[in-house]
Amino acid sequence: MLQLEAIEATAQRLIGRFRSVVAIIGAIIGVLRSWRNAIEVTESRLTSYDFHTQPGNLTFEL
Repeated sequence: MLQLEAIEATAQRLIGRFRSVVAIIGAIIGVLRSWRNAIEVTESRLTSYDFHTQPGNLTFEL
């Protein structure tokens, strides 16, 4: 079961990114308190220039 704090952080930081949210849920399952790391890694992949060549990255889409 996901903690309320994890759900709220996911909704605030990754709103509108369905596949990313699904990936986060998959990363969280079975690992206690891993949700923060899963959200941070996914958010970085979406917004960091280091991942700019990957589809879905905001700098790639610009």
